[in-house]
Amino acid sequence: MWFCPAIWLRDTTPFGNRYVLGTEGMRRMATADILVSGLGGLGVEVAKNIILAGVRSVTLYDPNPVSWSDLSSHFFAGADDIGHGKAEVSKHKLAELNNHVSVHVLNKPKITAEDIRKFTVVVLTQGSHETCLEIGKACHDLGVKFVAAATSGVFGKVFCDFGTEFVVSDPTGEDPPSVMVQQIEKKPYADAFSQPEFLVTDFTKFDRPPQIHLCFAALSDYAQKHKGAYPGTWNQSDAQEFIQCVRSLNTSLKDTGAFVSELDEHLCSLFAYTSNGQCCPVQAVIGGFAAQEALKACTGKFKPLMQWSYFDAIECLPSPVSQAAENCSKELVVGEGDAAPRGSRYDGQIAIFGHQFQEKLNRLKYFMVISYSFSNMCLGGRWGNWL
Repeated sequence: MWFCPAIWLRDTTPFGNRYVLGTEGMRRMATADILVSGLGGLGVEVAKNIILAGVRSVTLYDPNPVSWSDLSSHFFAGADDIGHGKAEVSKHKLAELNNHVSVHVLNKPKITAEDIRKFTVVVLTQGSHETCLEIGKACHDLGVKFVAAATSGVFGKVFCDFGTEFVVSDPTGEDPPSVMVQQIEKKPYADAFSQPEFLVTDFTKFDRPPQIHLCFAALSDYAQKHKGAYPGTWNQSDAQEFIQCVRSLNTSLKDTGAFVSELDEHLCSLFAYTSNGQCCPVQAVIGGFAAQEALKACTGKFKPLMQWSYFDAIECLPSPVSQAAENCSKELVVGEGDAAPRGSRYDGQIAIFGHQFQEKLNRLKYFMVISYSFSNMCLGGRWGNWL
């Protein structure tokens, strides 16, 4: 049984919560302290869902300043917040969502093991592959549940490590004939990366998770060589260099379960082309998934992810680049100039779909029949504002 905290927990009556989680699950959640690291669009989505669920406290960490590209998916930030720290900008509006949850900001240059040991769950939504390795190891060693999530353009990932002895008291949500208790042992991030287990969510794309697995890690290698910069938006030469990074990483993993026999260079190119972009609907999907896993870690309710899940929406890209490699024209539909930043709220989205596409979106008019929280989620994805 799957549940979306952003929707069902709007009903804050004790019966509504207890119906899904049970009394013991409610007790565990009410004593849970969660750290959310990274307060871009994805991190805000995760924090919003967790706060609505009603944990004891949520601590936010992100000293990086808000930029124009963040505004396309950060529904709690505006033009006046440019240059201010993301965590501080997000704190007050997130705290207003649920008066029963304490919301704090961790003001430190770097997260340490001493910080990590204070929390029930750490959710990392921003950081390099090396940062994931470091934080993941610290969490595993300290017995703190760890969830890593990331988006890159129209691609996303979620990883879970709930430690060596995580007990699931209710794996399915159904009434069992007897008590169903499962003990699940999970690998730390480093081991799970080289010997990955994938949850396939789209069987028309069953061969893509291993490819995207390499792309996310190779993106850190590329950024390390370019002082933190990602490949240029729809830049073919940068995409070719990125593919070389993926090849090198794949070669280094030849004797592991992460090695792929044949790289999908077309998919790798699309990953590079859109890596600077931020797509609000993609972040909503990954953010809901990551928040759900964090709540599983708190409550022991429902079977957790084992251990990687990848998502892509390349079919949303303009044709022909979204087509299969053998049917794909070499001519790019989105030009590098068309995808260049313009100092607008939608720069993160323009980096993926181009300025002409964004102008078409801005001219659209919708009539929507309100359907409670689901409509708010749709409207938030369209205009980048939480309504």
